[in-house]
Amino acid sequence: MVFTAESNDLNLINKLHKIKKNSNKWKKETFSCGMDHRLVIHNMFVIEVGNKTDTIFTTKNNYSIVVPNKKIQFIDKNQELNKALTDDMKAFFGRDFYKEMIRTNIQILDSIYPDKIIYKGRPFNEVIIDSIISFRSTFGIPTEWDKNDNEKYLFYEEIMTDHNDLKVELPTNDILYFTADRICIGDSESLLLQKYPNSTKHQRPYSTRYEEIKNNYFYELKIRDIKYILVFSIKDKKIDGMGIYNTF
Repeated sequence: MVFTAESNDLNLINKLHKIKKNSNKWKKETFSCGMDHRLVIHNMFVIEVGNKTDTIFTTKNNYSIVVPNKKIQFIDKNQELNKALTDDMKAFFGRDFYKEMIRTNIQILDSIYPDKIIYKGRPFNEVIIDSIISFRSTFGIPTEWDKNDNEKYLFYEEIMTDHNDLKVELPTNDILYFTADRICIGDSESLLLQKYPNSTKHQRPYSTRYEEIKNNYFYELKIRDIKYILVFSIKDKKIDGMGIYNTF
């Protein structure tokens, strides 16, 4: 999985061009990819100005600039490249997305009792959901979360803001009442951080684009006694979606 970030900062672009041009004056070493942990290309800067494209390859933490076809690297001992980055780019490179992915995979989730989840005025534990058929017969046909997996469904509400009026818009235009532990769509993310510290320890991204990851991600809670997961979708620090889908 490759994570990306974009910048239109002309000052940054000019600095990167200058750094690459001057890097051949730095200390030179051979680069045999994969020989040790330093000899792997971790990052790639693609610089586009008009119809011209240039690329800078670097090792982990931008330790050196690599020229792959010549199997050499120039050591950035003064960290000129890192110093040239904007604050947003520094934040991007400061995150270890690989470690974050591992942590979310082994993460201990908080749990919620089914009777704490209210859907259309009914506690979730009153419903025995053992198949898609019973699920549909009880709640009606839900919205598909993943069209490639017919066993995953989502009850979804979307916040629509119009002149500071909060509106709930549903695909079916039905009135949908969906809360979990008295938390509902439109509430602040901080409520989840307070109530579920384990599940909210790591953000789960929807995208690999840094611009989207910063403001759009989700958290998961186990629903006790049944094989379902409760999902809270976060956008701009507010809950903008809630979903239940199975883990069979």
